[in-house]
Amino acid sequence: MRSEPRRSRSALGTSCLAAATLMLASCGTEGPNLPTGEPPDGSVITASAESCALCYTHSFRGKGYDSAASKGHLAELAQQGYVAVSITNFGWMASATANEVTNGGSETPDAMRAAARDSAERSIDVMLKPHLWVRDDSWRGDIAPSDWDAWFDSYQRFIVAQAQLAEEIGASWFVVGLELKSAVAQNATRWREIISAVRAVYRGKVTYAANWDAVERVPFWDALDAVGIQMFAPLSAAGTASPPDQTALTEVAAGWLAKYRAVARAAGDKPLILTEAGFINNEGATSAPYVWPEQTRVAKTAAGDEEQRRGYQALLDTFGRSPDVAAIYWWKWFSDPDDMQEGAVGFWPRGKPVEQLLRDLCAKRAAARANR
Repeated sequence: MRSEPRRSRSALGTSCLAAATLMLASCGTEGPNLPTGEPPDGSVITASAESCALCYTHSFRGKGYDSAASKGHLAELAQQGYVAVSITNFGWMASATANEVTNGGSETPDAMRAAARDSAERSIDVMLKPHLWVRDDSWRGDIAPSDWDAWFDSYQRFIVAQAQLAEEIGASWFVVGLELKSAVAQNATRWREIISAVRAVYRGKVTYAANWDAVERVPFWDALDAVGIQMFAPLSAAGTASPPDQTALTEVAAGWLAKYRAVARAAGDKPLILTEAGFINNEGATSAPYVWPEQTRVAKTAAGDEEQRRGYQALLDTFGRSPDVAAIYWWKWFSDPDDMQEGAVGFWPRGKPVEQLLRDLCAKRAAARANR
């Protein structure tokens, strides 16, 4: 079982992805237009946006959420100043056209309970963020069930059960859906019914995690507590020399912030949450953050490490400073601190320059909280 299907999160198809390059131009497209803007004033250290949050994923071989390795890792993260994690389990579809969502996988309810308990013992806040996985490796955003009514019935049963688990473990946030672009486009009324059913069993805050290029097409933000974003939007153009200029990256990140902020305000002044955000440490990663490590298979370089760090810095200097942003959950950390499934090039900051950037940030934020 892999941590994610072998699929890009791009609006472009996987046929446009070459295995050893991040160059979108090779697909005969210049990629999405890059917005620009002015970063907000203020300091990321004292901003209301919680930048010391992370996506905490289940490792295997006996070192998952319910292991001593995970318990120790959460203690280490708390010492470094991290204050919030998202934990993830899975619903499954047999194929992109299947009508049933089933439970399964190693992230059992008991494993989720253990992760939540170990987090709470360290005063780490928990978001429960279920993912939908299609067994044929189709992307969840492209599903096309043969009977949408049957699919919505099945998905509602699955997600309400997950909301009940979120209530049981004391999760502060619950994600009612993630990157389900085709399902969101299909029936907004059913989504509102699902949200109401979730709220009937769960008393915490609820959001939906929209793919970065679909935030403006979610018609039920007003029924949620925040606008959730899977922030893998490009910050540089394909072919930009690595590492890109920091100021240029920050200006594009500010442009995305302005676009998303407009959506949140139209929905009733909702806060923004980056339910996932990050970059792999690869040259060109900021031009296509949605490309997964297994789609690159390239060697680690100093320029790639620095590009990852600059991408993080750009998001911190924009979303991290904004009073309209509640939190940034960085993708990703494994429950096993020695997990090497991504290899030398991947999202996990561990052992890379960006790890020190985040450690310094979280230490300073912890000191600022202590002095209030």
